[in-house]
Amino acid sequence: MVDIPQQFYLFGAILQTMSGEGQVRIPELLAPAGSPEALRAAIAAGADAVYLGGRRYGARSFASNFSDEELAAAVDYAHTRGVKVYVTVNTLLRDRELEDAAVFLVALYRMGVDAVLVQDPGLVELARNVVPGLELHASTQMTILTREGVRWAQERGLSRVVLARELGLDGIREIVQDRTSAMPGLEIFIHGALCYSYSGQCLLSSVIGGRSGNRGMCAQPCRKPYHLMEADTDRHGRPVNPQKIPCAGEYPLSTRDLSTISRLGELAVPGIEALKIEGRMRSPEYVAIAVSLYRKALDSISRGEPWAPGEEDTAMLMLAFNRGFSCGYIFGCRGEDLMGRERPDNRGVPVGRVTRCGPHGEIFIKNPLPTIKIRKGDGMVLFDPRTRKEYGLVLKSDPVYARGELRFHGPHECREGMYLWLTRSNRLREKASDILSNPVHPAGFPIPLEISLNLQEGRLPLARGRFPSPSGIQAEVVVEGSFPVAPAERAPLTKEVITRQFEKTGGSMFVTAGLSIELVGHIFLPLATLNGLRRDLLEKAEQAYLAGTRPDSRMVDEAVGGIPAFFAGKFVPGHPAITANVPGLSVYTDDPEGVRAACSSGAGRIYYEVPATRANELRDLIAGACRVCGPMGVELVWKWPRIVDRDFIRVAIPLLTSTRVAGVGGIMVEGLGLAEGIAVHGPGLCIYGGQGMNITNHLAIDALSAPFTGLTLSPELSADDLSRMLALTGTLPKRTELEIMVQGSQEAMVSEDDLLSECHANPDHRTFYGLLDETNRMFPVYRDPQGRTHISNAVETCLVDHLPFVAGLGLEWVAIDARRRGAYYTGDMTLEYREALEALKTVNDHGDLKKGLSRIKEKIKRMSMGGITTGALLTRGAEDPEQ
Repeated sequence: MVDIPQQFYLFGAILQTMSGEGQVRIPELLAPAGSPEALRAAIAAGADAVYLGGRRYGARSFASNFSDEELAAAVDYAHTRGVKVYVTVNTLLRDRELEDAAVFLVALYRMGVDAVLVQDPGLVELARNVVPGLELHASTQMTILTREGVRWAQERGLSRVVLARELGLDGIREIVQDRTSAMPGLEIFIHGALCYSYSGQCLLSSVIGGRSGNRGMCAQPCRKPYHLMEADTDRHGRPVNPQKIPCAGEYPLSTRDLSTISRLGELAVPGIEALKIEGRMRSPEYVAIAVSLYRKALDSISRGEPWAPGEEDTAMLMLAFNRGFSCGYIFGCRGEDLMGRERPDNRGVPVGRVTRCGPHGEIFIKNPLPTIKIRKGDGMVLFDPRTRKEYGLVLKSDPVYARGELRFHGPHECREGMYLWLTRSNRLREKASDILSNPVHPAGFPIPLEISLNLQEGRLPLARGRFPSPSGIQAEVVVEGSFPVAPAERAPLTKEVITRQFEKTGGSMFVTAGLSIELVGHIFLPLATLNGLRRDLLEKAEQAYLAGTRPDSRMVDEAVGGIPAFFAGKFVPGHPAITANVPGLSVYTDDPEGVRAACSSGAGRIYYEVPATRANELRDLIAGACRVCGPMGVELVWKWPRIVDRDFIRVAIPLLTSTRVAGVGGIMVEGLGLAEGIAVHGPGLCIYGGQGMNITNHLAIDALSAPFTGLTLSPELSADDLSRMLALTGTLPKRTELEIMVQGSQEAMVSEDDLLSECHANPDHRTFYGLLDETNRMFPVYRDPQGRTHISNAVETCLVDHLPFVAGLGLEWVAIDARRRGAYYTGDMTLEYREALEALKTVNDHGDLKKGLSRIKEKIKRMSMGGITTGALLTRGAEDPEQ
C-alpha cells in the first residue's frame, strides 16, 4: 500500500526514470476520441490512428460519441490528415439487434473506416457473411491472452488482436515469437485507466444495477468503498458472525492508472502493431497532452535517441488525469504498485506538505516539489491525512515563491502536515491549445500536389492537379472556370501573381509541389476567380483522395443486398417449433466431497473445477472424482479456470490423455481458442463452453458450435432474449447442446489482483470472505489456486419456479453453481432441483405444479446466501444503451 507521503516521492522517481531505448521501428500510436473535440485534439497531437464509437453498440455508452453523420465527417476529417479510424462495435448483441447491427456495419464500410473493433463472436460471423471486406479487430473485451486465442482470431479473419491488459511482457513476447506473417497484429494498452476485472469477464455492474459493462453501461462499482469481511461458515457455506479485516484503503477494487512512458522502448518491437491510449471518457485536454507526450517519446525512440520527458511534460501528463500511475501488469506491477485503494479519483499533481499556517489564512509549503508554476485561477486540493478530509480551493491571486517556500491564501482549515495537490491548471488548457494550434503532420502529409494551369484568351480557365492516391498511384483531377478568360484592358495577369495565389493551400490536405503555368496572350482574371479556381481544384482533389479511402460502390451495394439475403427466414413467422423437454441437471463444484454429494443426490453431469495447479495434484484429484462418478453413471467434466494462461496450459495439456483414460468425459473452458487446442491434444473428449464465452445471440452459437459439445448461455439474457435465441437456433445447420445457470451465486468478477493476500488474509475452504458495500450487501470473495480474485453477486440466483418456462425453451441442461458452498449445500440443492425437474415430468396439473415449485423455492430461500433473485430473466436483460 502506498500512503500519501510515498506518492509525493513517487513523483520525483517518475521524473528520474523516464528514459527510452533506441528502436528503428515503432508501432502505430492509437488515441481515444470520445467526442469531435477529442478527435481534433488526438490528430493535432500526432496520433497515427484514433478509435471512436457511434451511438450504438460501443463499450463506452457514456462518452459523447458520434451520430452516423458525425462518424462520416470524422472519418473524412481523419483521412484528410493521414490518420486511420477504428470504430468500436464491441458490445454483446441480442438477436433483436443483429439486423440493425448489420446495417450499421455496412454504413461504416461505406464511410471507409479502417477497421471495426468487435467483442461478440456472433458479430464476427455476421460481418464475415454480410460485409467480408470490412477489417475487424478483436477488442480487449474478448479476453485474449494466449497464442491459442490469437490463432482463433486469425482463423476467423480478424487482422488485429487487442490483448488483455493483464498479460505481462513475457507473455506478449511469447505470442510475438509464435506469430507467423499471416497472424493478426497485436495491440496493447500503454496509458490510461485499468479495469479491476478482466475486460469482458465483469458482470458486477450488471448484477448490482442491470448496467452491463458488456453493453457499454458500466457504473464502475469497482470505484466504490467496501469493507473486507471474514467469517466462519454454516453447513450451507454462508457467513456466520462476519468481522471486518483491517485492509489499508477504503477502495479495495480501485486500480491506479497505467503509464508506460518510462519503458516505451521495450514495446516498440515487431509483432506489436499498435500502442493504445485509453480514455474515450476523458477531456480533449487529456487526449492532447497524453498523445503529444507519447508522440514525442516514440519519435525519439525511432531515431535511436534516449527519451526523457521534461519536468513540465510529466506534470502535465499527471495533471491531465491520474489516479496515481502504475507500470501495469505488462511490466509486472502488483499490489500497491498497481492498486490505488486509498482513493478512486483523480489525484492531480502533488505540490508539497504544509509546513505552517499563518494567522490570516496564509499557507506555507517548504521546498515544494518541482512542477509547473502555480498561478491565479488554478484549482488546488488540501488533504488532511488525520481526518481523511479534502478541502478544495481556487487561487484568487498568484502565490508567492520566496527563499524555497511557497505561500498562498487558503481555507481556514489549514493544519500543519496537510498535503497540497494541484488538480486544475490554466497552463494545461494553454498547453492543449498550443497543440491544437500547431498540429503534428504524419509522414506524407500534407500531400504534394502538382498543378498545371492553362489560361488562354477566350477559353475557360483550366487547372489540373496530380497527387499520390491512397493506393500509391498518381491521381489526376481537372477543373474548369465558369467564364472565359478575358483580354487585359490595362495590366495583364502575370505568372508571379498566379503563383502567389496557387501556393496558398493552408488548411487543406495538400501543399503545392510544382506549378506549371501556360499563359497565352495578355489576359485578365479577377483574383476572386483565380482563388475560386484554386479552391475548386483543392476540393476536387480532396474528394478524389477520400474516394480512394472508401470501398468500390459495387462492393457496398453487394453488402447492402446481402443483409436481407442473410436474414431471410430468420425474423419472420414460421420459425421451426421449439421442442420442449425436461433438461438434465448439472452441478458445478470445486471440492471432492462436493463431487460425491452431487453424484449421490442425482446430478447428471458434474463440472469439477479442480482446486490444484500442480500436475500430480490435478491428476490425483481428477482420478478420485472419476472413481466416484463412474460407478454412478455421472458424466465428469474437468472445468478449467475462468482465466487460462500459458502456465496452466503447459500443465493441463499433457494430462488430457490420462484424464480421459481415468474416466473424464469432457473439458469445460471459458476462453476463445482453447477448445481448438484441446480438440487436437485430447481427441474424443467432449468440450463445453462456460459462461465466460459470453453467448448472447444465435450467431454466436453458430460461430462456436464447432468443436463445442455444449455451450452455457450468458446470465445477462432476459426471458424474451432466450426465447428468441432458442427459436432462431432452429435455423442453424447444426446446434450444440445449450445450458443456463439456474441456481447459485453468480460470479461477477475475476481479477489478477490477489486481494486477500494483499490484506493478509489466509483463505481456505472453511473461511468465508466478502466485500461489504455501503448498503450492507455482502459480495463473496474467493482466491483461486492461481492467486486470482473472484467476486460473486451478493444475492443468489434462483430460477426453480421458472423451470416450466426453461423447459419450454428446449434447453438440454440447467446448472447449479455450488462452488465454495461445501458438500451439504451441493447435495441439498441438487436434491431440490432433482425433485423440481421430476415434478415437470409427473405433475400434469398447472396449479399443483406451481404450488410444488413454490414450496421448493421456500426451502431454497432458507439455504441461500443473501436472498434470491431471478437475475436478468424477468427484465429486459442488462440495461440497453440508448439506441
